[in-house]
Amino acid sequence: MLGQVAYFNELAGGPAGGFRYLADSNLDWGQALKPLKKWMDANGVQHINLAYFGTFYATRGLTEVVTAIRSLAPEQRERVRLHVFTAKPDELEAETVEAGLDGVIIANPYVSYLGSLNLATRMDVLLVNDARTEGLHAHNPYLPSKWSDYAGSDTDVWAITETGSVLSTKKARYQSSLGDVEAARAELAAMLEDHV
Repeated sequence: MLGQVAYFNELAGGPAGGFRYLADSNLDWGQALKPLKKWMDANGVQHINLAYFGTFYATRGLTEVVTAIRSLAPEQRERVRLHVFTAKPDELEAETVEAGLDGVIIANPYVSYLGSLNLATRMDVLLVNDARTEGLHAHNPYLPSKWSDYAGSDTDVWAITETGSVLSTKKARYQSSLGDVEAARAELAAMLEDHV
């Protein structure tokens, strides 16, 4: 199913090696998502699907989200799927297994810009977070570029913001502050209530 669109012969590394030669919508159109959704509906699988698209830096990560997911009751945690599309999925997957969250946090390689727009419409909630600028600026002046993509997707957005930032002024369905694990946990519980 996943290799229906892109074919690469063995010299190119087969279908698994195609990313070395092509990127963006030449490879991933989200072609397996509709059959997956159909199967999940037919088999009564009820999860909330959150997505994060991006790279991690010293000033931007998912620490409070991961901690909040770990603090959920087991019956809540098993209904959460955080799909992370990032440059180093193998590292994230290893960290996920070590944290006991394999199957809850799903590490994926980067997808193209168009691929991310496509996926954004198929998720329940999209996660966008501020970079930490405390001590550098009086107020965080940066607006994550993902905001404009997410705002146009008609998908609920969870904004994790720094007080007084540009992102904190946007109307996101869910919002919590950087570093506030309890607020992140409360937002996750609200998402589960709204979407599952």
